[in-house]
Amino acid sequence: MNFSYESAIALKTVMNAEELISESDLNFQTKTKESLRDIVTEYDLKVEKKIKADLEKSNLDFMGEETASKFIDSDQPFWVLDPIDGTANFTQNLPFYGISLGLISHKDNKVSFHAGVVSVPKLKEIFFTKSENESFYNGKKLIHQDTALKNTLLTACFSGSSDNPEQRKKQYQLFGIINDSSRGVLRMGSAAIQISYVAANKFGATYGINIPIWDVAAALSIAKAAGCTIKIKQNKTKERYNFIVGGKTAVEEIYEIIKTEDLW
Repeated sequence: MNFSYESAIALKTVMNAEELISESDLNFQTKTKESLRDIVTEYDLKVEKKIKADLEKSNLDFMGEETASKFIDSDQPFWVLDPIDGTANFTQNLPFYGISLGLISHKDNKVSFHAGVVSVPKLKEIFFTKSENESFYNGKKLIHQDTALKNTLLTACFSGSSDNPEQRKKQYQLFGIINDSSRGVLRMGSAAIQISYVAANKFGATYGINIPIWDVAAALSIAKAAGCTIKIKQNKTKERYNFIVGGKTAVEEIYEIIKTEDLW
């Protein structure tokens, strides 16, 4: 399968849901989940409800952050949605938030990424797969370029879970080491956008520790189709992953640093 049909479904579904976010204002209620910055709004729920309904005709299983977050352990492809990745940015009217819809499968404790769409409505940006081997940014085909870590501006993703202080301390130490080994590390508050920006060569690489699958399923499909090197490790909780994405050279260098800091 080349998943062209499913890519087209994902693109149409996400574009239809963008109008819900464009109608938003800043006078909405928010709730926190795992941490102070892990936020849900009424718009997260509205977008998820609409996309879930629109995907019913695809006859594939559905996993969504807000209403169906239990991991689907299946070798058959299933949809994975984050209705608004970067909700904290969304509530502050910062532009770095988006809809993330991916198609993945899971077999023998290995996840495969087949199709994806990441929409950044505020910036009128959309990243999408056309097949497993082609992805695009606003209609332009994505071909990732390799760089060494020392020449790379990159990003980092931190999970919303902060229940392990010692692990958190290691993550911040890792951030500093990689920052000093590169042209700098940014944190944009949306794993989906950060990975998509790597696929588009806006950044050379990105990495994340213990990140939920709905944050990254779509963007990793896009990055894979753009030719990025991807290292990924499923954690004890099947919904969460460590990942490194970028050019082969930088990814290998970052991987060695993360291993040395005992975080892989």
